[in-house]
Amino acid sequence: MTSVAVIIPCFEQGSFLAEAVACALHQGPLVREIVVVDDGSTDDATRIVLDRLHQAASRLPVSLKIFRNQSNLGLAAARNVGIRQAQSEIILPLDADDLIADSYVPQVLGLVQDVSKPFIAYSRARFFGLAEGPWVLPPFSMEAMRQDNCIYASALFRRADWLACGGYSEDMTFLEDYDFWLKVLALGARVYRHDEELFFYRRHEANMTVRVDEERRRQALAAIQNRHKGFFTGLCVAGQGSAADAVRPPP
Repeated sequence: MTSVAVIIPCFEQGSFLAEAVACALHQGPLVREIVVVDDGSTDDATRIVLDRLHQAASRLPVSLKIFRNQSNLGLAAARNVGIRQAQSEIILPLDADDLIADSYVPQVLGLVQDVSKPFIAYSRARFFGLAEGPWVLPPFSMEAMRQDNCIYASALFRRADWLACGGYSEDMTFLEDYDFWLKVLALGARVYRHDEELFFYRRHEANMTVRVDEERRRQALAAIQNRHKGFFTGLCVAGQGSAADAVRPPP
């Protein structure tokens, strides 16, 4: 059976972390590993939750590993740390402040026609918290990806493809998932999207402030366009036409 590792980076998000781990535990037998990466948290609340998870690990039906970085290295580096420790073939990043439906992994992975080939698989999404409602992202296409990222960070992909493309770029401190998806697409990944809202993005004061930092976003987009010049100019097509948007209606 295909195995999945859920990678949960956490930086001073102890108030949310237990919920994210619970979501990973409820995915069924496909999820064999949960890797929590504490990215240099200094607050007592997060440390207490991490200690409790460590104590509970031996009693859980899946492998729960907890790694603690000495300093805050950023999301890209924290995800790379977690994926390096994972043994499963399939990876699902899940930020500590976000949630997924109990059926996310089985339903989304069920779309993938051949897990032996590069792929990216995700579902529609919804905001909750300080702002609520559907997260309206355009359906995947190469042209849509040239305009902006239309795949959120918590999509399933193969660990082999993470290795092949060099992982997340750790010098990217913003839009690192956009850069990573373009690298995976360049491997010929096929893209699948489940047509049901199974991913839930928490809106809170911290990430809403980051989201409106337009200067930081502009600089990150310029760096991405420079790294993937061929893709943005149309001189090369990521995946050489092999990517497609496969949609399954909700049951």
